[in-house]
Amino acid sequence: MKSKEESLIYNLLTNKIDLDTFYNEYPVNLKENKNYFYEKLLISIEKQDLNKIEEYLDIEEYLNDNEYIKNNLDKIYKQLIIKDWIPSYFLERLLDSLELNTENRKYFIRILGINNFDKNDTNDIETFIVPIWKKCLWNLYKTGSNDETLNILKRYLESPYEDLSNTAKILIQKIINQH
Repeated sequence: MKSKEESLIYNLLTNKIDLDTFYNEYPVNLKENKNYFYEKLLISIEKQDLNKIEEYLDIEEYLNDNEYIKNNLDKIYKQLIIKDWIPSYFLERLLDSLELNTENRKYFIRILGINNFDKNDTNDIETFIVPIWKKCLWNLYKTGSNDETLNILKRYLESPYEDLSNTAKILIQKIINQH
């Protein structure tokens, strides 16, 4: 059974109710308590409650503008990326939420080092983590082709995952063509 709060959040996010209805029916006065969901998000991270983290991130992203997200949620995305209890499907959401800039390169590089699967579990690695790694390679390329990027890409030329080695080849060629 969903609580009234969860139902209202779900209905807002799925456009079943408008923002005014949400604010009027939500049991907490959100106009006075603007940090309500942010504080709930922090508590859910402390408790490692992934379902609540997702719910509060969703509502925070929905209710707030890009500047708020950049100033407040961006640090949450980065904080979550370095947690070892974050599953790969959620890691991809965090990766997609990060801005493409040189400041975030270290997070793309960190994600390239994450593998929560057994080394022999090649199907799950290929299904879940290889697409995330591929996005990281592209993001590194998009944030600037320097020696560090080139060296990282070269390491993936011999990847046992064809998709990664092909991506590395393409990106290295793009870097070479730029110079």
